[in-house]
Amino acid sequence: MLYLRNSAGISAKSLLEDAFEFDFEVKKRAWEMWNKQLLLKMSELDLQHPEYKALFIGRHHGGFALAAAASGLDVDVLLLEDEPSEDLRSLLEKHELSHRVQFISLEEFHQIQHKYPLLFLQNALSCAGAGALRMHTKLSLGNIYQSVEEGAAIFFFEELKGAWIHQHWTNRVKTRIPIEEMATLDDFQELVDASSHCEIKTAGFFSTFFAPKNSSGLGKMLKRMEHLDHLDFILPKRWKHAAFGWMTK
Repeated sequence: MLYLRNSAGISAKSLLEDAFEFDFEVKKRAWEMWNKQLLLKMSELDLQHPEYKALFIGRHHGGFALAAAASGLDVDVLLLEDEPSEDLRSLLEKHELSHRVQFISLEEFHQIQHKYPLLFLQNALSCAGAGALRMHTKLSLGNIYQSVEEGAAIFFFEELKGAWIHQHWTNRVKTRIPIEEMATLDDFQELVDASSHCEIKTAGFFSTFFAPKNSSGLGKMLKRMEHLDHLDFILPKRWKHAAFGWMTK
């Protein structure tokens, strides 16, 4: 298990709560799935390339970038919307991790010459391909693949449109991503095709119906259920509102 650390003396639990403010149970499950593979890759890189950096591409809150920095990684962060980067900047200052993160623009990203051994994608599929046309990002999955080296580990988390009821539930706006911009499971096919190994899971159904910090007994119970694997076998994958996993390029 990766040891999360900061200079502010804040507990790992509080750090993850800040990083995964929305859909905490589902994002924590994704982080735990990544943990073993990320630890192995970091150990390998520490021996071979001690000066390596990771790349994070996403939008809005960028919480996985905070978790990556707390894991001891130096991270270049590309957020595809300007305003939300202030949320991440304030969290990095709170946890005294600003020195581990460098924000880059899309223009700087396209000019990068070196390749990264580690890549984190958070809601990046909604910004690439067809999503790039809507958001005017001029970003493709091809651009993203070119930024990482062969054998690189890629960790991804994507909010999905989910079931019909998710798309029409008012609390769904807590994700800050418009429904029409969200990815579907079909959008993952290009990721799978470009990998030598890929593991992907879907999760999340109940937490959509509760505010991020819902304190009711029912809300807490149902949100905890998001962490149970047996739901994967009960609810169809296309009903889930998140997909996550890791792949090797």
